[in-house]
Amino acid sequence: MLLVAAERALPPDRIRGHHDRPMRRVRALVTRGRRTGAFRTDLPTAWLVATLYAILHGAADEITAGRLSSADAPYAVTATLLAAFTPPGSPIPNPHPSAEG
Repeated sequence: MLLVAAERALPPDRIRGHHDRPMRRVRALVTRGRRTGAFRTDLPTAWLVATLYAILHGAADEITAGRLSSADAPYAVTATLLAAFTPPGSPIPNPHPSAEG
């Protein structure tokens, strides 16, 4: 995985520097989602951002290890993040809306 190679070759500050811009964008998305009621507000924004990145990195690791196919990864990531970000007491959206009905 690219992150593992980067962690071996680059100092942590340099890796963090490459994550800063995407993390700001994700943080803005989470903040907006919390403001509109689409995302939960009972957990800190920083935790939700960290959760998103942990899920993405975990999916990449599972694909590399052969335990998750690249075809199944988008569903797994989407379903997991919907469950994690949906406000408590709200129905969790179906990750395959076309399958409803």
